Amino acid sequence: AYQSIIDSFSKEPINTPFLGGTYYRLAQIKSSEYTYINTKEKVETHAPDKLAALEILQYAINIKSNNLDFLYFKAALLYESNQAESAALLLMNIASADPHSFTFHHYAAIALSRCIKVGPNPQLQAQRLLAFCDTWTKHLGNTEKVIQFRNIAIANREATSNVNPNEANNNTTDQNINVQSVQNRSIISPNQTAAPLRFKALFQECLTKKQWFEAHQFADSLENFYPIFTAHTLVNAYQNLSTNNIEQLENQIANSIVETDIFIQQQYLRLKALMRTKLASENPNFSNPKLPESLVALALWIDLYNQKVFIKEDLPLAISIAEKTQSIQYIEIWKQMAQDLKIPPTTK
Repeated sequence: AYQSIIDSFSKEPINTPFLGGTYYRLAQIKSSEYTYINTKEKVETHAPDKLAALEILQYAINIKSNNLDFLYFKAALLYESNQAESAALLLMNIASADPHSFTFHHYAAIALSRCIKVGPNPQLQAQRLLAFCDTWTKHLGNTEKVIQFRNIAIANREATSNVNPNEANNNTTDQNINVQSVQNRSIISPNQTAAPLRFKALFQECLTKKQWFEAHQFADSLENFYPIFTAHTLVNAYQNLSTNNIEQLENQIANSIVETDIFIQQQYLRLKALMRTKLASENPNFSNPKLPESLVALALWIDLYNQKVFIKEDLPLAISIAEKTQSIQYIEIWKQMAQDLKIPPTTK
């Protein structure tokens, strides 16, 4: 679909500035691994093609050369394509453009530390990382992360020079740093202990707990690892629900039509159920079992239940709506589910 949009324009990309995002999304899909049903109804796996994604992404960058999202994604693709030095140089430029971004500085340091291991002239690469740590400290302070990367640079510089070993002990509080684990780290993961398959569960948990900052971090990962396009919009929509900004929320829910990922569709479905429940409960006629808003909310909760994606936080609201609409069947089902959750697993 994105390719068809691009093909529908005869002009050069530079003359169609609104196509930047289209190329960007197409590059994300090209670089992702996912399964799909082909025209013969067979399941196939799309293998990620980082180099092809880089080529497509360059069109987006040609259109908007200063777009940090485009440039950051290019750096990630370069890093994953074993072009650590190119990724490091680009990330340092991005960090200069946004000097107060921890993310850009952090991943620039990761790429620079990787260059020490795989690039030519490790002493020069270590010196470059040291200089970058000074810049990082200037903008964001001498944090624990800065100290760790500075220690890595000093340790590697000592391996190829006669630097005083005592210098490695300056400005550090932790001598048990695993250098190799930092050098091998992926630059597109905000949580290094989480595998891509866990990002969805963690993302949902953050939405449930209203941890918006963390949710946006996992939204980055979802949009990098999967063909998902509105994860950040979804976080903003949940946040608008919590602040009762219904008009903005409804506009954001409309974005769900572009998503094909089942998990994201389910998050939008839950969001709709939450919104309709809120609107029903605020209606002066909420006690009326035939109130249209309540019936719509009930139908959405039933849809979630039928898809077997109920979470425990859904039950109180779903039960309240079932009680108001006098839906005896679902009152019993959901109350039993709630009771089961209170029983320790060993005694069920």
